[in-house]
Amino acid sequence: MLRQIRPTLVAKVSRMKISEENWDNFMLLNGILAVAGDISFQDYVEVLSTASEELGSLGNIFTKIRSLAIRWHIDTQTLLQRLLVTIKIKRASDFFTRLARTLKTGTSLIDFLKMESSMHQLSEQRAIERAEERYRLLTDAYSSLLSSFLFLFITLVITSVVFGFGNLNYIILTLTCFPATCAIVMLLVKRALPSYELIRPRARIVIRYRILATLLIIAVIMLPVVVFLISLPSETAFLILIPLGLIAFIAYNAGKKIINMINHIDEELPLFISSLADITFSTGSIIESISVLVAGRWKWFMKPLRRLKAQLDVGADFERCWRLFRLELLSRLAWNSLGLFVVGVKSGLNPNRFSEILIKSIDLKVHARRIRSAVAGYARGLIIPIHCAFVGITLMLMLILDAFGRLTEAAAGVTNFIPFPFFTTQITTITILIFIITYTASVTLIIVNSLFMGLLEGGSPFPMLRSLAYLLLATGVIGFLTTVSVKYLIQVMGVFGGG
Repeated sequence: MLRQIRPTLVAKVSRMKISEENWDNFMLLNGILAVAGDISFQDYVEVLSTASEELGSLGNIFTKIRSLAIRWHIDTQTLLQRLLVTIKIKRASDFFTRLARTLKTGTSLIDFLKMESSMHQLSEQRAIERAEERYRLLTDAYSSLLSSFLFLFITLVITSVVFGFGNLNYIILTLTCFPATCAIVMLLVKRALPSYELIRPRARIVIRYRILATLLIIAVIMLPVVVFLISLPSETAFLILIPLGLIAFIAYNAGKKIINMINHIDEELPLFISSLADITFSTGSIIESISVLVAGRWKWFMKPLRRLKAQLDVGADFERCWRLFRLELLSRLAWNSLGLFVVGVKSGLNPNRFSEILIKSIDLKVHARRIRSAVAGYARGLIIPIHCAFVGITLMLMLILDAFGRLTEAAAGVTNFIPFPFFTTQITTITILIFIITYTASVTLIIVNSLFMGLLEGGSPFPMLRSLAYLLLATGVIGFLTTVSVKYLIQVMGVFGGG
């Protein structure tokens, strides 16, 4: 009978994907269960099967194992040992291999869970201790790459336009290779930075803002094509960026209130869980503890708590009401922590003991988030000035070279006796191409830098949207002012052919 059901379950287990968040919740739940005096392996599997929302696909596998064990009267431990070792994900496979060996030697399951959860928490603490230095090194590496691109791009423009022996293909190749190089750096950043979500799963606000950010990026990508086809003047080309930046800025400001609310909820969450654990331990019921909590003074939990109490007073199902309460908070951290808290209470554990584990985990995550926010601010302070310098210098250089090129052409038309080693190519044609390339480079940097700064802070689409707004507005304003001012100066100095 085991042979009949094994292929189906093995296929499901081998295709399973475990996110970083699901694995962290799994190890956190192991730490919660480790405070129990004793727990059998069957009870362990049963508890894990009730936490499918927090554990994701891993919880679904335990649910399937439990149902098969009940249906076919197969020993759960035997089924788990034979099937879960086939998981292709290394850390999960290693964990369950160690678990199987531990159970074979007769070691207590509680001791194993304590050891695994302690090691996981210790590795998290060490990662956070090294995080800030690592993030700053990645930011410095990226800003150095950006500065090198600025120097290389200006050098290629000068050699191509002034001396004429440069080739525009080199500029285009540089413009193509730079985003590819930045993509490699961002891949390294993504591998080095732990991914996390600030807002709870399936929140409509995240979907809406991700769609908006995607549409804005597509619009920015299409701008060089539109400018080239319509032959827009440089002032107008840069002015177009300002409305897009205003849209991104207004959208970010609208979502900023939600982000601030979630951050305040996460900061208040440890105190809320501690109070909930104390009252639940005293009253013996989590439903009765809600009535006591409503009488407290909670700044960010009060409205959801009142709705929860009103629903419970009319006899609504607690699990459904608790889920709605977690959804209303919008916080991903609150969603996972409060879900695991109820799993621990249902398991009959002492809430005062396992709540300490939850609170430590929350404090670590909030601290890690603050580090990333601080480093993201450091990155903005480095990258945005370099980006603005690139736009201003390259655009000013292009306009000045255009003016000197016209002067050289005029001088060459007056006399044929003086050789001019400069501007040996047709200046009008090459200047138009240089402007298109410069504009494309500016737009490319807007997208690449926004993605990098958004990835560095992470958590939601809002950091990327904020960076996109800043860069669009800065590029539009600097590009417009540089073009107008340099053209005015050239016109005043009519010797350059500006008049």
